[in-house]
Amino acid sequence: MEQNVFEFKEQPEKIDPYKYPFNLEKCELTQSINPHITVTPISHNYIFEYIVKGEGTLICNDKVYHLEKGDLFILAKGSNYQYFPDIKKPWTKIKFAADGILVSNLFVSYSLTDVVAVKGFNGERLFKDMLDLSQSEINEERKMLAQSLKFHEILQRVYITQSRNLPNDTAAAIRKILDTNLYKSDFSMKDVSTLLGLSKAQIINIFREKYNKTPYKYFIDRRIQLSVTMLLNTDMSIKEISDTLHFSDQHYYANVFRKSIGTSPKQFRKEHMEVFKKSSK
Repeated sequence: MEQNVFEFKEQPEKIDPYKYPFNLEKCELTQSINPHITVTPISHNYIFEYIVKGEGTLICNDKVYHLEKGDLFILAKGSNYQYFPDIKKPWTKIKFAADGILVSNLFVSYSLTDVVAVKGFNGERLFKDMLDLSQSEINEERKMLAQSLKFHEILQRVYITQSRNLPNDTAAAIRKILDTNLYKSDFSMKDVSTLLGLSKAQIINIFREKYNKTPYKYFIDRRIQLSVTMLLNTDMSIKEISDTLHFSDQHYYANVFRKSIGTSPKQFRKEHMEVFKKSSK
């Protein structure tokens, strides 16, 4: 079980989310005194847990993370999760739960909506400051203002740490994933996000900075290029090509093809096959 080192004082009354867009609902220092599993079916707020010492394992939305001293994990609202400390090196954590309009807005602004584990966060001072604020005797309005500023500082550090942890050529890694899934029927940006541990917004920004187009535009362009090869080198019908490359239907494929190439797939095949026949003679 986890032992609370400090007893948290509950807020005296429910906070108006529009008057106070940040609400720290809980903040505490906990020590794992024996092996156990903490299980929560669905989180009803945003939870931040910083590992002061020791290590343990987190399972969040069916993905496993091994975490140790200096790491941070974030459990977004609505997450399914469970975690447990290492038997030999049980963790001690500073954790807090927060909610409010400011929390969700900052998550979106910093492109952190899909972030769970932040390796090498090393932000013990920030979390101790938040803990101290939660124990202070100042009035609630001043306290929440100070806590919201500290929360913003924590998210800035998360963003910087995540950016620093990116592979040297993340854009190329994204491109490789796209290229190897051109024939997959149910492929989406969510798959890229899961494989690389990055938010969709981060993936789009990284890819566009290097290739001057979004991953989706690149993916569609590559499928159109493949369809050109099929038009000129196979007897497949327009519908068969559309189905093979998983366009929603033949008409959508034709529209996308026209925007990219400047003519319809049927006309393109006819014109280029005539050129081919003439050159052969």
